[in-house]
Amino acid sequence: MFRYFLTTALLLSFSLIQAQPLITLGTGFDISVNKAQIKAFEISWYFNKSASTSLLIAYDTNSDGRFSGKEKVELIAMLKQFEPQDYFLHLKAETLKIKPESITAIRVNVFDSLVSMQFGVSLAEPVNLQTTGLSLAFIPSERVAIDQSSMKFQINGMLAKNCSVKTLENPPVDSHNWQQVFCSR
Repeated sequence: MFRYFLTTALLLSFSLIQAQPLITLGTGFDISVNKAQIKAFEISWYFNKSASTSLLIAYDTNSDGRFSGKEKVELIAMLKQFEPQDYFLHLKAETLKIKPESITAIRVNVFDSLVSMQFGVSLAEPVNLQTTGLSLAFIPSERVAIDQSSMKFQINGMLAKNCSVKTLENPPVDSHNWQQVFCSR
């Protein structure tokens, strides 16, 4: 409980100094395409330097520069507060919004004092990338800003050479970009 309050206080102090949301995230996705229909993929969060420092101070209790055992469990538990917002991930198949069946934290990494998280995303129904494509966006909130310019994406698998990612035009009122994954036959 103490760590939760410490993390909140540290993140809040950074936000007051910088007059910005509590956290700024870089984001990305990794889609493995071995057949035209996909039902699961991974997304990533990349914490900025100030948020990474706050997380390391609050959760790296043995100061070894990484999260292991109980440290990792407690960090993931704290991040579950973003589960009701689907970790800021929004999805569309064609123009229809779809909701992930589940999003689960699968990895926590620290490299050069920067924290990243990988999440596994499962869809309720498979999406055919050859007929409808899949559009993904990370939409910010009042507490979390998303760095839209640093979106990282990776497509791998047997059909990856037939797939592409395209940034869709976004209306001027939107604060986010949609990335569409589509595969040719």
